[in-house]
Amino acid sequence: MQSFVRHLPALFASLLLFLVLGWAPVEAIDKTEQRSQPPTPVIGSDTVSLRPPGLLHTPSLSNYDRYLLAIAPFRHPTGSLKILVWTGQKWEKRALLNLDQFYRQQRVRLDLGSTGEGEVHVRLEKQGGGSLHIDAASLDGQVAALQNRTLDGRSDKLAANDFDVVHVGLTPIDLVFDGPHDNGMLSITARIESENPSKVPFLLPLGNTGRPISAQSQFLEYAWNSRLGTLSDSKNLAAVATEEPFYQAVLEAKSGHPSDTTYTWVFNDEQTLYVVMDVTGDNTRDGDKDYAIVYVKTPIGIKQFKVTESQTRWGQS
Repeated sequence: MQSFVRHLPALFASLLLFLVLGWAPVEAIDKTEQRSQPPTPVIGSDTVSLRPPGLLHTPSLSNYDRYLLAIAPFRHPTGSLKILVWTGQKWEKRALLNLDQFYRQQRVRLDLGSTGEGEVHVRLEKQGGGSLHIDAASLDGQVAALQNRTLDGRSDKLAANDFDVVHVGLTPIDLVFDGPHDNGMLSITARIESENPSKVPFLLPLGNTGRPISAQSQFLEYAWNSRLGTLSDSKNLAAVATEEPFYQAVLEAKSGHPSDTTYTWVFNDEQTLYVVMDVTGDNTRDGDKDYAIVYVKTPIGIKQFKVTESQTRWGQS
């Protein structure tokens, strides 16, 4: 979610929204029709799942449960996932899985032996590539618990392929399973980002994608005072999500992020223009690599207002 706050005079009535998610568009579909029913907002605060504070999930990403692996064949691995099992005395390597930037479910049988008679500890180590994101993990159908991570009391974090992912950096992640386990079949749904992801941004309206910003670009027309409101802090975002969006578009990404709808709300009070974006498909937190810019066309030129995780002059993300 990106929220923008800017004091603007009433003559600023045209907007061009420029959104960067670190994604390269494959196909982008405009959907300007209104939704019949507004979604139920959920405020996310789980930093492990990499959903930025204040993010509104509308709609649930489970609507896009078809993984991109269905249309993206595995070509070149972006990295590997090393799987180790604790024997009671040391960590032993049991498998090495190649991953690319798309979420893929893979299964591997672990040679547990007597280790499977009690509690089983599995360590996952990333080798090469960018960030590792794990969506689901289970051993013989039993959902994993995370030993060295805080999940805000959620024991079902890795229970399903739902794009609610866990970030794994340089520090290995340890999974714990109650025993016994005779079969030892480990199921993992994960991906590793490319070390050099595409920097091609989405531009909204989508007809601007791949073109420089100019006075001839497509702009979204907003009439001053057509939607009145204010935005004082992140607590107001839940109320915003119950309103009909000003603009929405389906973004198809090839970065490995789930494809989903991005919603935009625009409103104003006496002196401030507000723009709120809900990028539902952005399920990873990448710091200042992700940013959003609002371009405003005025009689004296085009002005831009940029927001990142650290750049908060014009708003917050």
